[in-house]
Amino acid sequence: MDYSKTDKKDSFFSRILGLLLGRNRTPLLRELKNRNKVMRKAGYHFYNFGKSRITPQFASYLYSVYQTVAPLHNFFLANNDPEYYKRQLIAYSLSDTQRKMIQNLSPESIQMAATRISIKSVVENCQRCFSEFRAEYVGGQAVFVNDLYAAVMALRQFCALDYYACLKKFGPLLQENTFDLNVHWIPVAKGYAADFVIDFVNAANVLISYQDWNRVFAFLSSLPQWENFDSERFHQMTAGFSEMYEKKVFETLGCLMTGSLDFMPKIAPEPRDIVRPYEENVYNLFRSTVQDIVRERKLSQFNELLEKVFSYADIKRLKLYTSEESRQYEDRGAIGFAYCNAMMYLKSFFMKYLTKPLDNFVHIFEVVGHCYVENVIPDMVTRYNNLVDLKAELLKFDQHLDPDFSEGYQLKSLLENSRSDDKIIFKLTGCISDLNEQADQILKTSLESIQELRKIFESLLNDRKTGGALVSNWRDVERKVACRADEILEPAAISFHNFELMMKDYKSL
Repeated sequence: MDYSKTDKKDSFFSRILGLLLGRNRTPLLRELKNRNKVMRKAGYHFYNFGKSRITPQFASYLYSVYQTVAPLHNFFLANNDPEYYKRQLIAYSLSDTQRKMIQNLSPESIQMAATRISIKSVVENCQRCFSEFRAEYVGGQAVFVNDLYAAVMALRQFCALDYYACLKKFGPLLQENTFDLNVHWIPVAKGYAADFVIDFVNAANVLISYQDWNRVFAFLSSLPQWENFDSERFHQMTAGFSEMYEKKVFETLGCLMTGSLDFMPKIAPEPRDIVRPYEENVYNLFRSTVQDIVRERKLSQFNELLEKVFSYADIKRLKLYTSEESRQYEDRGAIGFAYCNAMMYLKSFFMKYLTKPLDNFVHIFEVVGHCYVENVIPDMVTRYNNLVDLKAELLKFDQHLDPDFSEGYQLKSLLENSRSDDKIIFKLTGCISDLNEQADQILKTSLESIQELRKIFESLLNDRKTGGALVSNWRDVERKVACRADEILEPAAISFHNFELMMKDYKSL
């Protein structure tokens, strides 16, 4: 390429621009020219102001930088992901105490501990380990890690610049990663290299914000693919950068490349906190592990209780308040039925236990039984009848979701017209929310009545076994029901209690 012709064109257009801008342009050019003179007097002959060229002297200087950072350039190209350095730096900086605590907080260690001690003790141990792990960072280690990461990222940014591509413009015969040739440099028009010069100035200015490069290289040397590096030459280079900063060479170069006096080299940003996210990850991992263990145990306990309360044949599904029916509303953007499983189990309980044997006992006891305590019999009958009424209410609730009833017809109508109308979806959501509230009330009231009736059954059972402090005529009652009272009361009390435990967290079923 004929750079002389290009330079003449640049100079020609610069003169035309100067004529067009008149006097407003002249002070700016004069100041830029003066700054360039100051830079040259300081020994940095990097720019020919009259010809708008970046000089061979700058190329020669940049070549020395390229020689220094070439091994780092290749290293960072091979390891370009910032997350990689976060992980490696965190691992590198952990103390022996922290490594031990991390091991104690691992899912494997927590799961093993949960087989030996209670979940409460597991949680307490995890919290203690996490506090010890975090205490190391509170003592100043976090600042060290964050500062070291910032320095590594600044070095990575500086070394990632494509020095070879820029230098190739000054020395067309230059070969990449070859430093034993006596390269002949030529001047280059500002427009061909200005962007790179600005990037270089900014990256170099950030680099000199960090001082302890020995720590940086100690960390980097612990990584795979690291090769021997001339750190002494690097220190000399950064010392030169500091001198250039003091003499405002970076600032002047930036102003000359941008044609503006407002240019200021970038400064190092506040160190990014990589420790806190790591702490949060450690905490969240052990918390989720404990939660998984608790969830698995709850599920196991639930299944055990389910087997005690029901056989497979005892499960009675509702007809319309089901997860299958719910899905069609959710697919349209509305909410779904919230208590499908809980209502199914409650119906199954009613159908299995509110049957003739228990019904017969309650009503015979109401007529034949004599109690020393006035309200025992009325309370039992009231609680039992409440459950019978709630059973009817549950079945009616499900039945009325059929389109033959007003509630079901409204749901069907809203569903059919909800495809293109957000207002209808909002109304549909409101209707389903009302249904969920009704279901929740049925469940809550039923479980309260089941609990109270179970307590009465347990009192009567204890009385039957210990001699009749409550009931004076157990034999008369048993003669009418044709069996011992405890043969009815004991299975009922156990099943009621197991069902209460099974439904303890009914909202999550």
